Amino acid sequence: MQSSAIERIIENDRKAREVVAAAEKHRKDTAANIAQKKAEMEEALKKELSDSSKKALEQSEKLGISQTEEYRKNAGMICTAMEALYKNKKSEWVDTYTERIIKSEL
Repeated sequence: MQSSAIERIIENDRKAREVVAAAEKHRKDTAANIAQKKAEMEEALKKELSDSSKKALEQSEKLGISQTEEYRKNAGMICTAMEALYKNKKSEWVDTYTERIIKSEL
């Protein structure tokens, strides 16, 4: 009777060791799976951030180019208007400044 009790204890110990080993393997596998999923998610997030950053930079560049073209267009119109004003008023301004210089009114 003692040998069967000892055999049961040994068998129970063996089964317990098998269960602990299986649980440890499951824990390691789960930890590895979680680490892999974390790495994949981090990589996806980095790619998404990189893509978003590139898109924002491109939009900013397009806006800058658009604004620069608008400023150039406005500057061209202002220069044209000033040249027209100069052509129209040149004689008057020359006469006025000449007269002031002669009269020392500057």
